[in-house]
Amino acid sequence: MAEKSIMAYFHSPDDAHRLLPKLKALGTIDVQVARIGQFQGDGVSETFNPLTGGFPGLSFLTLNNESPGIDEGILAAADVDASGLSAPRSEDGYYDYNGVGNMDILLTVVIEEQAYEQAQRIVREGGGYF
Repeated sequence: MAEKSIMAYFHSPDDAHRLLPKLKALGTIDVQVARIGQFQGDGVSETFNPLTGGFPGLSFLTLNNESPGIDEGILAAADVDASGLSAPRSEDGYYDYNGVGNMDILLTVVIEEQAYEQAQRIVREGGGYF
């Protein structure tokens, strides 16, 4: 049987996880929910005081980037997001980006072809964007 995949974006992990029982009932082959971003890793995994030093750079502080090397850290710190001046703030009323802002949760589904359209409908009704 042929397999098809669905990739949909959500605002929160909870939105995506709510759909898992329905999708698994269709007989999914594989389902994954992951946070995506421009930097690798899960973010900073330690607590520290930046005034005492001991942190690798600006991107570590502002982008939660535990970069594996100095070159990547320098490049990430040069990104406009590192300063915090590039992104609209929620208190300014610009946070939603026309309904697709902050959609960094990716639901990936691999499913048999005969259940593909029904799975798409479940994801769409659950608030996923393709």
